[in-house]
Amino acid sequence: MIAPQRRGIERIALEVQFANTQEGMIMVQDEDKSPLHYQLFLNGPENTTYQGHQFQLDILFSKDHPFRPPKIIIQNNIYHLNIIDGQLPFALLKDQWHPRTRIIDIMDLLKNLLINPDEQLHKDDKQFDIFINDREQYIQYAREYTEKYATRVYK
Repeated sequence: MIAPQRRGIERIALEVQFANTQEGMIMVQDEDKSPLHYQLFLNGPENTTYQGHQFQLDILFSKDHPFRPPKIIIQNNIYHLNIIDGQLPFALLKDQWHPRTRIIDIMDLLKNLLINPDEQLHKDDKQFDIFINDREQYIQYAREYTEKYATRVYK
C-alpha cells in the first residue's frame, strides 16, 4: 500500500477533531488503526423517527484526501427513501466533490436528508410508493428498522 500523503493525514486529523466538537457526533479511528479508516457515530435528528438512536458510519478516506472523496457507508440497516444498502445518494461524494468539503458538511447533508427525504432521489419504488401513498406506514417501517438496527442513545 502506498503511504498516504502527510498533508492528507493532517487534514483528516483536523476533520476528526472538528467532528468531535459537534453535538451528537463522535468520530474515532477504526480498529484496524489505518490513518485512513474511521468510524463515525451520528445521533438521529430530533423530531424524526431516528431520534434517540445512533447510526454507525464507516468512513474510508482516499490516500489522495482531500482531492478525492471518502467512501462512506451507513453500517446499520435503515429504512429511508434515499438510502439503500448504506449508500448515501450525494453527488458531493462522487463527481461534485471539492477539496474544501469536510466530513461535517456531509453529515449535515445526511441529517437534513433524514429530516426531509428527497422524492427525486428515491432508490426503491416500493418505498417510494409507501412514502407517497401511506406516510404513516412509511414512518412505522422507519421506526421499526431504527428500533431493531440502530443503537439506542440514553441521556
